[in-house]
Amino acid sequence: MDETLSPRERRYERTKDAILNTARKMIREGGVDSVSMRKIAQEIDYSPAGLYEYFASKEEIIGALCEMAGDRLEIYMKAVDTSLPIPHRLVELGMAYVKFAVENREEFLLLFTYLANPPQTPGEPTTPHCSFLFLLQTVQEGIDTGYIQSDSFDAFCISYSAWAIVHGMAMLQITALQHAPFPFEQVNRWTLEQFVEGLHKP
Repeated sequence: MDETLSPRERRYERTKDAILNTARKMIREGGVDSVSMRKIAQEIDYSPAGLYEYFASKEEIIGALCEMAGDRLEIYMKAVDTSLPIPHRLVELGMAYVKFAVENREEFLLLFTYLANPPQTPGEPTTPHCSFLFLLQTVQEGIDTGYIQSDSFDAFCISYSAWAIVHGMAMLQITALQHAPFPFEQVNRWTLEQFVEGLHKP
């Protein structure tokens, strides 16, 4: 916590963190529907009315958790070296996405089942903090440099296809197949490499 904050400000931040951590725990144990302002107040031994000093509603709390999950996903995506050649970078972006899901299961599920601000138009795709744009920008760079050759689809359509693949991998790996004795990382990488190689074929 920032040491420059006043004691009052530190108390405020501690209480806010307690609210978010409690809501996250409730979601992990019982899903989004298990969250309520009354239950959170009871859990942290706080006045229910006092919670509204921090968040106006349950939805605002969940929205804050989505934003935090989006921040974490963005960190994973930004960790991919932008100096990598386009095909390698696309594969690594996909692997980073799946890694985030595996290492942050509850946050990933929350992020993609309860988006606070879903996309409004196909021309402006967004996840919290525009994590999708890392992929979109890389695909557009691939088109501009001639690596990706497609007369039928634009950067958004190609990015959607890539996103659908990695999202499916992630969801299967953390839900139906989470306990399966399967070499996920190797197969995921091979699948992405095949997809990216196909983008280079006219």
